Formats: sequence, structure tokens, C-alpha cells
Amino acid sequence: MKHRGASSYIKLAGTAALFFVIYFLLASPVMVMTISHQETGDIYWSQRVHARDVLEYEWIHSFELIPYTEEFVIEEEGSLRLMTITVAGFGAGIPENKGDMTIRDGLVVMENINEIFEAIKWIHTTTNLTRINLNGEEILKGTDLPHHEAFYLEVEERSRIWTLQN
Repeated sequence: MKHRGASSYIKLAGTAALFFVIYFLLASPVMVMTISHQETGDIYWSQRVHARDVLEYEWIHSFELIPYTEEFVIEEEGSLRLMTITVAGFGAGIPENKGDMTIRDGLVVMENINEIFEAIKWIHTTTNLTRINLNGEEILKGTDLPHHEAFYLEVEERSRIWTLQN
């Protein structure tokens, strides 16, 4: 009966380590946020994100032109938790009693809302969406997307290979 030498075990361990490194670097999952067209699926923006990143929608609400900001936190599984709404006033469709409400610097601030969204869908208007921010940095202006088109923002787990290709 043949005995395996120590070099065979070293080769086996080295091969296993190599496969682990390849998996971690290329195939392990990461979270990616995309903004895509609802009908065509065309991706207009995509970036790797992490749990606890903060997404802000800044837009002008309704005919009264009321500044309105929604702040979401990205959860571990990729859902979006609406935490805060900041609004300059009230009009049709603006909630009046979400979370803990205070007045700060002349704005109504509704905090601790804790509503979960799997994705955000909207019909885009270049005149109403001011900007979308991620962790305080502007990622899109309203004028970056086509007017009167349907968009979809979602966070999904993807393999690292996908993030290298896109």
C-alpha cells in the first residue's frame, strides 16, 4: 500500500486555498443597487452598496412645488427602510403623521418611520426629481434620466463577477 507524502497534502491544501480565493474574489455575493428602465430593462446607473448605506431622494412635490426629501437605509438583505421624510409644507399626497414629527429649521421632519420597501418604482420627471444621493454624494440629477419614463431602483445580491462586467 502506498502512503501519500507530505507534499501531496500540501498540494491539496494549496489547491483548496486557491479555489477559496477565486470564489471570494470572483463569485461571492455583493449587494448592487441599480436604477433601470421598467419597460426596457436598460440600466442607467449601477453601483456596489453595503448594508447601512443611506439613500436620499430629493424632489419637488406637486403643483405647490414643495421641497421633499426621503431618506432610506439599505438593509442587510437589500430592502430599503424609509427612515426620514423632510418636507417644507403639506399638500395633497404628503403624509401628515408618519413616525416622530418635529419642526427643524422651518421644515417638517418625520423620523423613525421604519417602512420597508423592496424597490422604488416611479414615473420620472426631470422637473420634479432634484437628485438622488448615496451616503451624501450625488449619484444622479433629475436631468440625467429621460423625462416621463418609468424607472425602478432596487438592491440585489450579485456575484462579484457581475460587478466587474458592469
